[in-house]
Amino acid sequence: MKDEELDLIKEKEAGISHCANSNFNLKSGMANVRKMLNKQIKVGLGTDVAGGYSPSILEALRASRTASVALDMETSLVVAELFYLATVGGARVMGLENTIGNFEVGKEFDAILVNASSDNSPVDIFDHDTVETSFEKYLFVGDDRNHEKIFVQGKEVRLPGAASRK
Repeated sequence: MKDEELDLIKEKEAGISHCANSNFNLKSGMANVRKMLNKQIKVGLGTDVAGGYSPSILEALRASRTASVALDMETSLVVAELFYLATVGGARVMGLENTIGNFEVGKEFDAILVNASSDNSPVDIFDHDTVETSFEKYLFVGDDRNHEKIFVQGKEVRLPGAASRK
């Protein structure tokens, strides 16, 4: 996007749902999320399965990382920024930052209980790994096999096949 377009988005207090998988698949370019964040534009991650290949926010995070590194390795997005974009950033874009996006008291409890070393896990966890390292490994390698429980608006939900994954 051109600077003028980004400035207009900022001026109008609009936000951007960054759908890197869709951008790659449609060959529509790579969004410079670093530039958007530097301009203090609201940015969240999106999946856009009409143009992408997966509704997974993990896949969106991974593709966003790839795009960021491809654009500029020195200023690429770090894990904390990517996680922010997948959570609070998305809530801000939707105008729901006071309702969802993190675990602040009074917000809806939407969460996934992750076990990075669960049975059949694609994630290799070692004794010397820190919690942060294990979390990063889950973000970049993990999948639904690592999800022990899922909560939406404070209620545990069961997904088809979830019981057979344990």
